[in-house]
Amino acid sequence: MFARALCNTLQVPLLATSVADWLEPGFLGDVLQRMSGAFAFAAEKAPSILFIDEIDNIGSRQTSAANRSHDDYWTSMINRMLELLDGASKR
Repeated sequence: MFARALCNTLQVPLLATSVADWLEPGFLGDVLQRMSGAFAFAAEKAPSILFIDEIDNIGSRQTSAANRSHDDYWTSMINRMLELLDGASKR
């Protein structure tokens, strides 16, 4: 609700996506492509606000050995997210 109210006040479009949408395909390349696509769409519609629901679900907070099997997957996602956010702040 806050994001929608902010967009209404600023008179800019609200572009909503979620980490669940990005993770739907499952394969890392497809996930990263969806993530990049959301930022590219927001750049096309600039100025706009890109609302990313469930962003706190990126990465694993578990430290057990059983959960380390997917560390490379999450590290790649986090690195790409940081790269995209940094690119957004420059523009």
